[in-house]
Amino acid sequence: MDSLSRIASTLWQLVGNLGELGVEIWQLGSGWALLILWIVWWLAAVDWRKAWPVLGKGAWVPLALLTILAALVWSRIAPDGGGYGLPIFWWHLSATTGLVLLALLCGWLQGLFHWAPAEISLDPPAAAQPPKLHRRARRRSSVCLRRHRTPSLPVRMSARPGLWGNARLRHLTRPAAIARNVDNEHDRCSGDE
Repeated sequence: MDSLSRIASTLWQLVGNLGELGVEIWQLGSGWALLILWIVWWLAAVDWRKAWPVLGKGAWVPLALLTILAALVWSRIAPDGGGYGLPIFWWHLSATTGLVLLALLCGWLQGLFHWAPAEISLDPPAAAQPPKLHRRARRRSSVCLRRHRTPSLPVRMSARPGLWGNARLRHLTRPAAIARNVDNEHDRCSGDE
């Protein structure tokens, strides 16, 4: 029984030490949480296969201007604490430049190890195509559609002005011979199906 109690006390100490280790890692990580999030974002969420060509075509200029602008704004918001004897603006400029260089390093690592985030398509899915008809059915339907087109009929203008002073359009009905021919063709095509 004595050996079981020693094993239990050793396990309990191990659990306690792991708990202390977890608390110390949490305290260390909470101070660096934004930097860790920055690294994870640029490693796992950005597709550098698409970002490198964009930067190469000239997007590096707005990136450099945004870096300088962020350093300028940061030096005005928090004017205290220049590091290593540097003036405040230059300290903040070196920090923002370091963040940009860290993001570019993450992109280089992603290319070196052939990592790439999953493709997420924001486009709506393509519409379903209508079912394909058999060649004979397709030919029959196109022939019937061509035969059933109504010929364009002339429109006569009324001589009387309408309520608003413009001439009203009076549509003519189809002549009986054209209507009979179209109806016969329609009956013959619909009877084939």
